[in-house]
Amino acid sequence: MKLDPNRTWKLVEKRLADERDPTLRRNLELVLAHMKAEARADIEGVVATLTERPRYITYANPADPILNPIGSKDAVRRFYDATIVQTGAFRLEFACDRVIVDADSVFTEGLMRMAYPGATLRAMGIEVDDGAAYYVAESRMGVVWPVDPAEERLTGEEVYSSGDPFAGIAARKISLSDIAPLEC
Repeated sequence: MKLDPNRTWKLVEKRLADERDPTLRRNLELVLAHMKAEARADIEGVVATLTERPRYITYANPADPILNPIGSKDAVRRFYDATIVQTGAFRLEFACDRVIVDADSVFTEGLMRMAYPGATLRAMGIEVDDGAAYYVAESRMGVVWPVDPAEERLTGEEVYSSGDPFAGIAARKISLSDIAPLEC
């Protein structure tokens, strides 16, 4: 199994290259910048794409305040720090097979695959055979990226996902050499 983080934004780039409407281009450019900042674990780059009062919704777990930061960029910073940076799970591939854009939002859909360090999974209570290896969590995901027209920034993310991304993760073992280097 190989993981290519650069696949995350390829379809967004293709859609952007074909788009002529300035509002739709702006919306796609915001999502593209956000995706690339996430891949670099660049929290400040992520929040630079957001409104002053962002709102994230993770519909698979809407009651978790960490997974659903609302109302401030600091809440979003805590979300990314807790879920991406501290876990070491910033090596991800969102293999989008659909990108839809309108004046108010962008929608991306595809297979999300995130490489988690074995040590992180063990700390989460998930049994894996090698704490030094990486294991791939995966689920089908759709993300709505609403845009605030006044601030010309994303208002956050609304994430829909299927299934448990950790089901069977112990069988999806990879090494760092199986993860393509970033091209952004």
